[in-house]
Amino acid sequence: MELVFKNNESIVTNSLLVAERFGKNHQDVLKAIRELLLKAENSFLTDNQYIKKMFDLSYYDTNLNNGTGAIKHNPFFLMNRDGFTLLTMGFTGKKALDFKLEYIEAFNKTVFFNYIFTMVEKFGLFLKKNVIMGIRN
Repeated sequence: MELVFKNNESIVTNSLLVAERFGKNHQDVLKAIRELLLKAENSFLTDNQYIKKMFDLSYYDTNLNNGTGAIKHNPFFLMNRDGFTLLTMGFTGKKALDFKLEYIEAFNKTVFFNYIFTMVEKFGLFLKKNVIMGIRN
């Protein structure tokens, strides 16, 4: 399953997928999110409503398989890109480091290409798209 998906026209991920991708225990990911929300709530400098909007508590059901038909409601969080970034930038370990380096590389490429395209528009330069993007035939 992909790390991100569409939910009601928003691009999101969830705490279960984050735990899987980063090799973390889901309970630890839930705890990290709750700590972020608590820190925001107790901070004078943080707009806690902004941070609360990054995370949405939901539940999924699992059958207890004990012959009673009982179901357990398990918590998980949906999160937007900002919530995902805020959460995962606090992670440590090899998978977290690899992700952070990929994130930095993607950010730098985006900034670089945005700069190039801005200069092309600004100065009326006409370059082939494949030259700008570094694509070779």
